[in-house]
Amino acid sequence: MLKQCWCRKTTAFELGGDSVLKRHLHRQNLYKFLLISSGLAIAVLLCQFSLYRWEFMTYDLLFRMKAPQKTSNNIVLLKIDSQTLDDLGRSPNAFEHTKLLEILQRKKPKAIAYLLDPNKIEGSKKDRLQLAKTIHQSRNFMVGIPELDVGANTEKFLLPYPYDKVATFQAILSEDRVNFGGDGVSRRAILTYKDRWFMHPVAAQLLSGKKTVQDYQGQFTFKGSTQIFTNTRKSGSFPSASFIDTLKSQELMLDAKGKVILVGQASDFDAQDFVRTPYSREINAMPKIEYHANIIDSLIQNNGIVKAGNIYMYATTIAMSLLTLFFTFQLRPVMGIASILGSGILYFFICYIAFSSTQIWLPIAHPLLALFCTYYFFIPYRLISESKKSWQYQQKNELLLQVEELKNNFISMMSHDLKTPLARIQGMAEMASVKKQNLDPQQCEALESIKMSTIELNTFVSSVLNLSRVESQGVQLNKESKDINKIIEDIISKNQYQADKKNIQIVFDPEPLFAISIDSDLMKQTIHNLVENAIKYSLENSKILITTEEADGKIQIQVADQGIGIPSEEMDKIFTKFYRSKNAKSSPIKGNGLGLYLSYYFVNLHEGNITVESEPNKGSTFTVQIPV
Repeated sequence: MLKQCWCRKTTAFELGGDSVLKRHLHRQNLYKFLLISSGLAIAVLLCQFSLYRWEFMTYDLLFRMKAPQKTSNNIVLLKIDSQTLDDLGRSPNAFEHTKLLEILQRKKPKAIAYLLDPNKIEGSKKDRLQLAKTIHQSRNFMVGIPELDVGANTEKFLLPYPYDKVATFQAILSEDRVNFGGDGVSRRAILTYKDRWFMHPVAAQLLSGKKTVQDYQGQFTFKGSTQIFTNTRKSGSFPSASFIDTLKSQELMLDAKGKVILVGQASDFDAQDFVRTPYSREINAMPKIEYHANIIDSLIQNNGIVKAGNIYMYATTIAMSLLTLFFTFQLRPVMGIASILGSGILYFFICYIAFSSTQIWLPIAHPLLALFCTYYFFIPYRLISESKKSWQYQQKNELLLQVEELKNNFISMMSHDLKTPLARIQGMAEMASVKKQNLDPQQCEALESIKMSTIELNTFVSSVLNLSRVESQGVQLNKESKDINKIIEDIISKNQYQADKKNIQIVFDPEPLFAISIDSDLMKQTIHNLVENAIKYSLENSKILITTEEADGKIQIQVADQGIGIPSEEMDKIFTKFYRSKNAKSSPIKGNGLGLYLSYYFVNLHEGNITVESEPNKGSTFTVQIPV
């Protein structure tokens, strides 16, 4: 009945333990679920905010970091610059424009695009008629009107007589005033508005052959228009000539055959002739004529910037948030911060590689902000948890120190209290042994057993005291110059009696050595433990060989016996505290497993090392090396 009840209690305990473990695992899983859910919530919440200003700041930074890009070499600029206005004292008139077109026609360009209104060019009626005639004779002549047809009213794009047959197209330059970056920078190009082509794709189609909007890389729709992000080059990337220089030389000093020639104003006197670009937000960052050239060239090369979609933004933002959670809670604070910073830098580098090599614009603002927000949100919780754990560890440490102190005091008190009665027992046994004539053989044998037991118990108590002293307050070396050979001779002399009882021959083969600086007490204990073990575990009528020598700046002491040996699988454990090999446990020889542990500790204090080589039933060889 009692046995049956005991079994039931055990089963209940085990079930209770399983239940506690399950509850603990459940709490851990719930904790992880809440953390991951919080990280996902932060990432999704961030993605609801439009961070266009920050995103376009990184967009501009990527442009500035890019290596210089080559143009298609299919566009030539002819600028009405400050020098032209200075030399003429005015804007070029119809007569001068006619002369210019005649010079350009001789170059046989693919197209000529005027970025100014011919109807606003001053001149006599005769000169205006001649200009119109020359325009009609020019191949693929087109005019870009810097206005937008918002009401399908095409009449304002029809020039009056005599330019009424000139092909006109919308050619406005977008500036991010309200939408997108909101900083007045030109980054986009409009291809169509309400299915009507702008001048830029019309000019590019003459060279690229692309006929539909879908053919262009990175195209997107915005408020009824189709646009791309222009792959802008730095200012001065396109070959250009001055209007006045061309008139004076009567020759265009640039190769324009089969290319698109853009004619427009680029005067330093008028800020309206310039736009801001990703490279610079200065008012005169780039002439408008040059930005028009960038748009056309992007379409010719079909290398517009491709903006990654919202799905990628959500994915990277969530990934960064979860990664920050992992670094915050799984790594030490310093490593966590370093890993988070490294992740942000690595991600930015990946975005830069994608942008510069494939023209893919990956989202940067949301993922990097997710790193910061997730860390900022969760690090206080981590710090509170760490502080709580630190306090708990401190309390446990204080408790352990108290327990350790009590243990040491108890061991010290117990050991000292044991030594006194042991000494009395040993003394009384020796006194009784002196009067052997009054004792029978059995009594003599009992007294001898008492004496040996007191010796063993005294040795054990001394070992425990040494261990307590080592673990509680450590051991300070008290070095002095000593002769190792002399120490070994003394130890052999003290152990000779035990060796003679087993008829063991101790052979000492020393090499003459100079005295070295050692703690003689600790070294005596070390060598004594080795010699004593060799005698205890050696067979009767065997030999023990002790040698000393100096090699490679070290004193080497070897103690070799012909005893029971140590199994190979136990070789790495014999220097641990209270460990005894299976062979030693199965033998009648007493031991406490502390001798080799203390020897190992004392040798290490001397910055030396102790090793063992052994084979079962053939013996063991212990080697101690002490630096000279």
